[in-house]
Amino acid sequence: MHHFLVETPVFINDEGIVYLTRHKDCLQLLSDPQYVRQLPGSKHPFSNKDSTPSVMDRMLSSWMLYLDPPKHTQLSNIFTPTFLPKKIQQFTPTIESICLELINDIANAPEEIELVSEFAYQLPVLVICDLLGVPSSDRGLFKAWFLDITEATNTGNDDDIKKAEPTGFAICQYFQDLISERQTQARNDFISELSNKQLTDGTLNRDELVFNLVMLIWGGHETTKNLISNGLLTLMHYPESFELLRQNPQQLELAIEEMLRFESPIQKVSRWSTEASLFGEYEIPENTLIVALIGAANRDPLYFPHSHIFDISRKPNRHIAFGKGIHHCMGSTLAKIESQVAIAAIINHFPNLKLKSNQWCCYSSFRSLEHFNDQFEEVVIYV
Repeated sequence: MHHFLVETPVFINDEGIVYLTRHKDCLQLLSDPQYVRQLPGSKHPFSNKDSTPSVMDRMLSSWMLYLDPPKHTQLSNIFTPTFLPKKIQQFTPTIESICLELINDIANAPEEIELVSEFAYQLPVLVICDLLGVPSSDRGLFKAWFLDITEATNTGNDDDIKKAEPTGFAICQYFQDLISERQTQARNDFISELSNKQLTDGTLNRDELVFNLVMLIWGGHETTKNLISNGLLTLMHYPESFELLRQNPQQLELAIEEMLRFESPIQKVSRWSTEASLFGEYEIPENTLIVALIGAANRDPLYFPHSHIFDISRKPNRHIAFGKGIHHCMGSTLAKIESQVAIAAIINHFPNLKLKSNQWCCYSSFRSLEHFNDQFEEVVIYV
């Protein structure tokens, strides 16, 4: 049998899943309400199977990330206010304080450090713990849990979701216990507020709170960790941009947008079609799983001039790294501010960084340098 390479902006695989690469097609998929996160009646966000959902299935299918209106709207109204730009901007001094502590730890480290686990992971997980009211001392527990959840959501297939089942039980029990503790000993934090208000007035049941707290703490670190580490690695490959930002820190905001475009932390997201539709000249039937390849869309040469070039002054830069429409990442402002603080701190404190080595993870959904297995080399820099 002969195999031929076919170039097409809309690809359908043997399972009938459709993949989109053009910016305009991905934007259409993410913005149009006819494309949904879950098929009506399904209890599984990644398939239309009818089997009894596992704990991980129940958790993922309850995440705002995978819900459609009206349930998505209800949960969004509860959780989004914590992440509004004005509130996050007021939280910036806390982010800067946490970052400075990490920088001081790095400065006291040996000559060689591993940047991903020592910095890019630590900052967002400490920040989201502080913001939500989760004990930061428990962040060691989250590492393995987060890895399992990332691998399950990376593919969405049954086997990977089943592998994460013990993690599903463990992390849900952790938050069940934390909620019970805050109901008896309330604090001035997000979890106490929801535990004692939303659970008593009936707008949010306990499972919904537990599952979405998992989503917030996992999502609150995963994309930001990737953005910080991917951005710093890119600057290592473009030393002239590193030096330009060191001399002109006011350009960092634009630079973060280009990092999001050039090395998008999330590489793909999916929707289900509820009716037959067109993407350009390509007709897609109803009840089809359609995948927007975010990394490809953000390098679409028809939309971004010189898309293969990393340009920290690029403007306009209408990337879709944080999605679009009702599922646009509600933590995008937090991720950008954390990344600005983090990258500015590294550039200012360590102007002579040199890259030793790096290794990408083998994920299809996440552009990630994080890996917890010692057999993999990770990003290592000299300070």
